[in-house]
Amino acid sequence: MDIYVSLNGNDLSSGGIGEPLRSLAAAKEKARELIASGISDVINVRVQRGEYSVSPMIFTELDSGKIGAPVRYIAEGEVILNGGVKIPSDSFLPVSEEVNAILSDEARDKVLVADIGKLGIRRDDYGEMCVIGSHNSGFLYDGAVTSPMWSELFVSGERMTIARYPNEGYLNIVGAVREGEGWESSTHAGIPHDDWVKMRNPISDIYKIDENTAKRCAGWKYGKDAWMFGYPRHDWADMSTPVVKIDANSCSMETKYVSMFGIILESERDDYHNGGKYYLYNILDELDAPGEWYLDRDEAKVYLYPKEDISDKEITLSLASAPIITFDGASDIEFFGFTVVGTRGDGIGGTVKRAVLDSVSVKHVAGHGLNIIGNDNTVKNCDISNTGRGGIYVFGGERETLTHGNNVVFNNYIHDFSKLYKTYQSGIQLDGCGNTAKNNEICNTPHQALYYRGNEHLIEYNYIHDCTYGSSDAGAIYAGRDWAAHGTVVRYNLIENIGGNGYFPDGIYWDDGLSGQTAYGNVLVGVEKFSLQLGGGHENSFCYNLIINSGKAALKFDDRYREAYFRKTGFTSVIEHSGASRTHWVMVEKMPFRSPLWSKKYPILARLKTDPDTDPNDPDYGINPSYCKVKYNAVVAPRGDLYRVFDGAYKYSEIDSNFVYDSLSLAKVDGKSYKIGEGSVIFTDIPDFPKIDVGKIGRRNEKN
Repeated sequence: MDIYVSLNGNDLSSGGIGEPLRSLAAAKEKARELIASGISDVINVRVQRGEYSVSPMIFTELDSGKIGAPVRYIAEGEVILNGGVKIPSDSFLPVSEEVNAILSDEARDKVLVADIGKLGIRRDDYGEMCVIGSHNSGFLYDGAVTSPMWSELFVSGERMTIARYPNEGYLNIVGAVREGEGWESSTHAGIPHDDWVKMRNPISDIYKIDENTAKRCAGWKYGKDAWMFGYPRHDWADMSTPVVKIDANSCSMETKYVSMFGIILESERDDYHNGGKYYLYNILDELDAPGEWYLDRDEAKVYLYPKEDISDKEITLSLASAPIITFDGASDIEFFGFTVVGTRGDGIGGTVKRAVLDSVSVKHVAGHGLNIIGNDNTVKNCDISNTGRGGIYVFGGERETLTHGNNVVFNNYIHDFSKLYKTYQSGIQLDGCGNTAKNNEICNTPHQALYYRGNEHLIEYNYIHDCTYGSSDAGAIYAGRDWAAHGTVVRYNLIENIGGNGYFPDGIYWDDGLSGQTAYGNVLVGVEKFSLQLGGGHENSFCYNLIINSGKAALKFDDRYREAYFRKTGFTSVIEHSGASRTHWVMVEKMPFRSPLWSKKYPILARLKTDPDTDPNDPDYGINPSYCKVKYNAVVAPRGDLYRVFDGAYKYSEIDSNFVYDSLSLAKVDGKSYKIGEGSVIFTDIPDFPKIDVGKIGRRNEKN
C-alpha cells in the first residue's frame, strides 16, 4: 500500500499516486487510518523531492507497523524536513543610527537588521537564552532556562555565531575574587553530594579578569544580557552563565551561576587541569565580525553582520523546540533518505523498537542528531553534522539480566559536531547492554568521538580521526567509573590524529576504575598523549594492538585508587564506603554481580570484595588494579616512552611483552595504509599478532 506526498499535493486528497497529499503530517494520519483498519501489508509513504516546512511529529504505537510489515517513510529525491522559518533577505535593512554608533569601525554601516516580529515570529517561538555546557549548574537556580536551546541563525546552511568577545578563541581567567558554592568546594567542605545537588540558588563566583577586558566591557551600551561560556577549572568541564556585573575598577566579573569545580589558579595548570578560559557572548556591542549575529528578544529583531551580499542567500531561523520526528512507543517503522534541519532540540529521538533509520541526514540542529531508546533498532548510512551536541545516541538492553539491546549503528558519517556544548558530546554513544557500533567514521570534534556505558557492547571497524583537539583529559574512545561494566569489546578500529592545538588527549581511555574491557586489533596513529590510558580497574585486556607515532607514551596504567587509599587523598569515591561520595560502591551494588548468571560469566568480578575491612593488599579488593593484561602490543616509531606504568599496576596485573620498533620501515608497516607487510619482525616477536585488514575499517560503499 503506497501513500504519496508532494509539495503540489493537497491534504484533502486521497494520497494516491495521482492525488498526493501535501504534508507528511497528513500522510502520517492516513497511514494511521490504514493501520487501524487492520491492513497487514507494508505501508510505503513516498515523499516527493522538495523542502517541507514541518512542525514536530510524534509517532506512537498507533503509527506502528508489524514484524515483517513495517511502515516505511521513503524520500524520493532530496526531501528536507525543516522545523525553522525562512527570513526573506529583503527583510534585512540598515540599522538605526543609535545602533550604528555603538558598532566598531569595521562593522559600522555593514550590520543589517530584520524585524521578525513583522513576520509573525514571537518570543515564544524563538525562545530564551539557555544555559549550555555539559557541567553547567543552571539546574540549581530558580528561573534558569535549561532547555530547549535558543533559536539559531543559518545563512546558506552555515551556522552564524552569536556576537561575542573575543571573536575567536578564549580569554584567560586571572584568578578568583570569590569562589562560590560549587560541587568541588562544597564536597571538600564536607557537604555530601546528595545535599549539594538539592541546593537552591547557591552563591556564585566572582572572577578576576584582565584590565583590558574589564574596561572594554564597562563601555558596553547593550551588555545587560551578556553571558559567559568557558572552562573555569577543567578543560573537560564546559559551562555557561549569565553575567551579573563586570567592574572595571576591581577587574572582576560576577556570574549568576556557580562553576561546579571552582576556578583554576595559574600554578595548578597541567595536562589534566588545563581550564581557566572563557569568552563573552550575546552582546550587540560586540557584533563586529562577519558571520556574527544577535537577537534582540525584547524587540524581536535579528541583527546580522553578513559575510557577503545576502540578496540571493537563504536565511533560516531554527524554531522547532522538539525533535522533528519523535518516537513514543512506536515499533516497526522505517525512514529512508530524509534530511532533517531547523530544530532547537534533537533531530530525531524517542522510544522505539525495530526501527530503521537509513541514509538520513541530520544537520544544523541544536541537540543530538539521533537520540534513540529501545531495542533492535538500526541506524545506518546516515550523515550527522553541525549539531549543537552529539551525533548518534543509542540506549538499549538490560544490564541486570545481560539482555542485549541489539541496536546497530552501522556505516554512518558523523562529523563537525559539538558546536554548542563542547565536552561529552560523542559522535556515537552506546548505553545499556549489547549494542554495536561498526564501520562508522567520526571526526572533527573538540572532545570525545565515541563514548559507551554498560555491558557487552561491540565497537569494531570504526575510523575515528582528527578529533579531541579541545581537551587534554579526554579520550577519542572513552568510558569510565564502573567496576561492573564488563564485556565490551573494542576491536579493529583505526584511531588517527588525536589531539593538537596544545592539547594532549588519549586514544582509548578507560577511566577511573573501568573494568572488564577488551581491546585488540586496533590501530592507533598519532595520539598526542597515551594511545591507551588505563585508570586503574580490574580484568581489562589491551593486547595485540598496533601503535604508531605515539606521543608522551604508548601505554599508561596507573593505580590511582590504591594510591588514594594509602594517601587518603584524591579519589574518595573508592576510599569511602559510606556517604554520598561512594560512587563506585553504589555503581557495582546496583548490578547483581554475584548472581548465578553474572558469576558464571564474570567469575573474577563475583569475587570482588566490598567489605571496608578487607586487607587493602587483597587483589580482589576494589582499590587494586588487578587481573589486567597489557601485552603483545607493537609500538612503532614512538615519539615518547613505551610505558607510564605505576607500581601497583605492575604488582597486580601483567604488563610485559610489548615490543618497540624505531621506524615504520624496520617494522615493515606501510605509512599510508598501516598494513603490516609479510615477513615483518612484528610477526616474529608476537607470533599471534593479527593480520589487521585495515581496508575493512571505516565506511563501506555498499548500502546494506
